[in-house]
Amino acid sequence: MGMTIVQKILARATGQASVAVGDVLEPAVDLAMSHENAALVINQFLEIYEGTGVTAHPWDVSKIAIIFDHRVPAESPKTASNQKKIREFVDKHRISRFHDIRGDVGGICHQILPENGYVRPGYVVVGTDSHTTSHGALGAFAFG
Repeated sequence: MGMTIVQKILARATGQASVAVGDVLEPAVDLAMSHENAALVINQFLEIYEGTGVTAHPWDVSKIAIIFDHRVPAESPKTASNQKKIREFVDKHRISRFHDIRGDVGGICHQILPENGYVRPGYVVVGTDSHTTSHGALGAFAFG
């Protein structure tokens, strides 16, 4: 029996000719998406590097998209502070796929991704949102 579409995507993303149910895989990620939860991700990211002497930097900023959409406008001082922290991180690391709250660049993260061509058939997509799986409709293997 041939591979399913998910197996084909994961085989490509792991550089293997085929994969099977039960295989433990570490696929290359084509897109990592976050929204306001990026503040929590940034905290964990920095914690990983803490005390190592290694400068913390994202693996590939061209594969990161951050879209403010869940708390727009900020409903609390904590959210406003987190959004500021994310903006500073985006600026520091020159993440170009950043969609702030402005109407001309903003929107719902799951709409922004396909409308801007960030998700393509065959991609491996991870996101900090449980609805990330909806990008499977575009032929991607996507999970939150």
